[in-house]
Amino acid sequence: MTRQLPAESTKLLGRADELESLVGRLQIDRLVTLTGPGGVGKTRIAMRLAGELWDEFDGEVFVAELAAVSDPASTVGAIATAVDVQQRQHLSIEDTLVEYLRARRVLLVLDNCEHLRGTIASLSERVLGWCPT
Repeated sequence: MTRQLPAESTKLLGRADELESLVGRLQIDRLVTLTGPGGVGKTRIAMRLAGELWDEFDGEVFVAELAAVSDPASTVGAIATAVDVQQRQHLSIEDTLVEYLRARRVLLVLDNCEHLRGTIASLSERVLGWCPT
């Protein structure tokens, strides 16, 4: 199955320095958070970054759009869907997702998740602890 990132509808102008900085940051840190007020382009720059790193991650680039997730208990399921992971028998969906990610080198973009901070923080801690790449 070929995965794709959303197509850009317009050019991203004036962000070369930010992109370069983020590429460098991801070479040092495994977790990078983009913050700022709504409408400043966090999603656009994250999508461009993901596109630029596509080959480096051998296409193992996933985007979980979480704006529509209102129940924190549905967060992991939404991420698993974005990664195209099916729950394995006798494992929770979170355990299945962590097991899947653990065996791969991936870039996982979690977009619009500020309303799910606690759940995302807990999952991020687990993924970073169990998934070395």
